[in-house]
Amino acid sequence: NHYSSGLEHNNANEYYTQVNQYFSQGLNLYQKIQIPTLDLELKTTELQSIISKENSKIPSDAVLVMCDRDHHQQQYLTGLWFCTNKAQDKFIPCPLPLQKNACTGTVITR
Repeated sequence: NHYSSGLEHNNANEYYTQVNQYFSQGLNLYQKIQIPTLDLELKTTELQSIISKENSKIPSDAVLVMCDRDHHQQQYLTGLWFCTNKAQDKFIPCPLPLQKNACTGTVITR
């Protein structure tokens, strides 16, 4: 039996061309993101709207704020995730299951 995933092709070169195109499209999109200098402490909602204001094509709900907690329950920013459509040519609101992994409340940005 032959099962086909969305990326399978008749030969390896076609497959790798498509994979490379997929990742380079994503990188092109991400390299255009402008992140301004941030205050030391920000609410996650403020952080999302700052990024959205700086980048007109990024809705604030396309940004997930990721963080770690220390033993005092302080939250430290560890990264920002951006959600895109499958074609990776535009930012879209992040799906709810992903939003559940994101931080809420106040984060220390550095």
